[in-house]
Amino acid sequence: MSFVLLTGDGQEHRYVANRLDREVGLAAVVVDGGVCRTRRERFEQLRTKYGWRRLGSRGIHRLLLRVLMDSSRRRRDVEQVLGPDSSAWSTRCPILRVQGINSAAAHQTISAIEPDRLLVYGTGIIGTRTLALGQLAPLNMHTGWSPDYRGSDCTFWPLYDGRLDLLGATVHELTPDVDGGPIYGRARPLLAPADSVHSVFARCVQAGTDEYVRVLMRLDKPGLVEPESQDLTRGREYRAVDLTLCADARVRWALRRGLLRHGPVRTA
Repeated sequence: MSFVLLTGDGQEHRYVANRLDREVGLAAVVVDGGVCRTRRERFEQLRTKYGWRRLGSRGIHRLLLRVLMDSSRRRRDVEQVLGPDSSAWSTRCPILRVQGINSAAAHQTISAIEPDRLLVYGTGIIGTRTLALGQLAPLNMHTGWSPDYRGSDCTFWPLYDGRLDLLGATVHELTPDVDGGPIYGRARPLLAPADSVHSVFARCVQAGTDEYVRVLMRLDKPGLVEPESQDLTRGREYRAVDLTLCADARVRWALRRGLLRHGPVRTA
């Protein structure tokens, strides 16, 4: 079966792509670089989407993280968990870069490969025309426990809510419902008491990739993988703007105070 992975270009994306190519084989990896926009266009889009108040709060939060060099801590913590597979592309298949996963150029790139199935991890919302480019139903790996936590930052909100039993990742069919398609598998992470918000995320990526591999290796064996429909009246869909400075500070403080030493999850 011919798989094409649609993904991004971060540490976690490289990890997922390298693992999938090595363990199940990929025909290609299509890396979404995002739609090219000027700084003013990006600002206007965010202002329209979130409004001045939320946009200002988000800007202050991001500025503080930059001052605290949080991106460096993230890179260190993620690499410590995911290892060399997160550092560089090591796939045997081609890496094809596009500007916008729903663009005409992306459609042409994917169509030329004629994949049996599209696999997705860590892109923006994928349109129906893109989803239709595979012969079989596309699959997605969501770093969150669906349907309880859907959308953005779904390894953060269980920490915020104290629902450590709902930390994990979900492999599901990709549909127009955000992270809401039939579930093929879910996995919980193996945590360490000293984990940071970034290493918790990385451990969920690791557990989810293990499950992605397991699902893909069983897909062609009848009866071994039975998708389970989701009850979307349960849980919530989060957006990136929901993660405020106060919420972030609360979770980081709770982790320092030993949140993971007392949770109902497997610990290393």
